[in-house]
Amino acid sequence: MFNGQAKSVDEVLKANTAGGAGSSPLPKSSAYDILLEISSKVPGKDKIQLDIDRMEINDQKVDITGYVKTPEQIDMLVTELKGIKCFKDVRRGNTETEGELKKFKLTIDAACM
Repeated sequence: MFNGQAKSVDEVLKANTAGGAGSSPLPKSSAYDILLEISSKVPGKDKIQLDIDRMEINDQKVDITGYVKTPEQIDMLVTELKGIKCFKDVRRGNTETEGELKKFKLTIDAACM
C-alpha cells in the first residue's frame, strides 16, 4: 500500500523512476546468480584441480581464495572468469606455495548487482 492505496507493481515502478516506466529497483543479479556464473566458467576437472577456500560476493566485487596445482591453472581460471560480462577487472594477487599446492587470491571488480 502506498499513501493508503493498493498499487500494482507497474504503478510502483512508474512512480519510483525518473522517466516513468523503466528500470526495476531490484538488483540485476543476486550473489547466487554470480556464483552460478562463476561455476559455469570454471574449467573441467580434467584441466584444473581447484579447491575454493573462501569466496565473498558483494555488490561491487568478488574475492576468491583457493588452491590449485600449478600457476598455469590460476591463469586458466582467470582467463575464463574474464569471460563473465559483468566482471570489469579480474586481478590476481600473490601466489604462495603450500606443500604441493599453490594458494591464490583473485579480486574481481563486478557490476553485476
